[in-house]
Amino acid sequence: MDRTDGCYIATVGTLYSMSGKEIADHLRESQENPSESEYRSWENSIPILVKVLHQAGLDALTSVLEYQTPIGDRIDAVLLGEGKTTGKPLVLVIELKQWSAIEENVAGRESSVSICLSPAENRFEERLHPVQQTLTYAKHLRMNHSNVADGKMDVRCRQFLHNFKDKEQLFQGSYQAYEPLRHETYTKGEEELLAADLRNLFSSEPKPEVVEQFLSGTYVLGQVGFRDLRNVLARKENAVMLDDQIEVNRKICSMIDQLRSPQFGKHLMIISGPPGTGKTVVGLHAIYAYCLKYGPSWQKKGGCIFALPRSRTLSQVIAGASGIAPVYLDKVQSEPNLVVVDEAHRIQQLESTMTSLFQKANMVVVLQDDRQRIRITEEGTVDGFRRFAQAHGISCSVYSLVSQKRAGYLGSYVSDLDKIVRIGNAIRISKRSFDEWLESLDL
Repeated sequence: MDRTDGCYIATVGTLYSMSGKEIADHLRESQENPSESEYRSWENSIPILVKVLHQAGLDALTSVLEYQTPIGDRIDAVLLGEGKTTGKPLVLVIELKQWSAIEENVAGRESSVSICLSPAENRFEERLHPVQQTLTYAKHLRMNHSNVADGKMDVRCRQFLHNFKDKEQLFQGSYQAYEPLRHETYTKGEEELLAADLRNLFSSEPKPEVVEQFLSGTYVLGQVGFRDLRNVLARKENAVMLDDQIEVNRKICSMIDQLRSPQFGKHLMIISGPPGTGKTVVGLHAIYAYCLKYGPSWQKKGGCIFALPRSRTLSQVIAGASGIAPVYLDKVQSEPNLVVVDEAHRIQQLESTMTSLFQKANMVVVLQDDRQRIRITEEGTVDGFRRFAQAHGISCSVYSLVSQKRAGYLGSYVSDLDKIVRIGNAIRISKRSFDEWLESLDL
């Protein structure tokens, strides 16, 4: 029994001997100012899960409750042991939900669901689909946990919605993409099925070495960037994606599926966000998705291209890191189906550049940030791209990324910092004339 980094570690048998209040009290002691709703959730949900684990005969295994990862969230429960049939260290990611129902998905979102937080106030909130939530956790462990990466430990997922009755809601309509994984999801009345599943999954013997291996691992976050371009083009996935990145990626993948149909036409997708929000990650995933569906024909007619505004310095950085020379916008010679343009805010002569691209490509994805423009001749703003699309009758969609991946997954860190800077500038402007302020910038 132990506490580390806000989590609570104990065997299933120990947890089974405790009340929900005792478990919740231990978690409250190990965390900093948890909310009352969190406390009630622990008190109500964890004993239900523990009862199922006990029924599965897994009392000797170790569970880590509220396991903290660098992506800014906590995994409700991690069960550690050995695979019954594989004999290999096994990490099971378990997501607990108290939801009793979800709202109709009128927005057509594919990775999130709307749940009622307050029936009295008729207040709803978008939450990540539980299957997608565990997929994100598992991928993060496989790619960034030093003792899980490279297949050293198997990672599996289960979702347990112990108050939820209509399981079909989670896999119909826009959520059909998760249908192949519905066997990982258990709802109210399926407790015995979950216990049988876990009994078949795990050996019942304790494996303290597996617990030590998992808990002693470190995270290598890295900065997913241009060095991963080679892997993307070889059809290997390259990054863990966060909430807003997941949703945008699904929209792109849906369009890529239709890209070669005669009805597709032309489409401009604008993905905007401050530094560190993973625009490049989303762009690389678009390349990956295209190659996965149509083959690695990125240098051939009808393929996809990762392109940049002309910049010698940026070219050297990318070529040096990935071993692949970038394609400049003014040198796109083939007729690709898809062009992904990184650093698109640096585009000069936007009208002629985009006209040339759309003469060759059906879909263009631009990755940009209005606030990163340096020269006044750089025209790649969101409004500029929108006006171009409207003037040329090209369908256009705009998405904004806010989750700070590069800042250790610290939410809106960069955007919050930007707000502080802009507020400070506004205060200074109010104290001095605008001309004096411009002179102080030494542009």
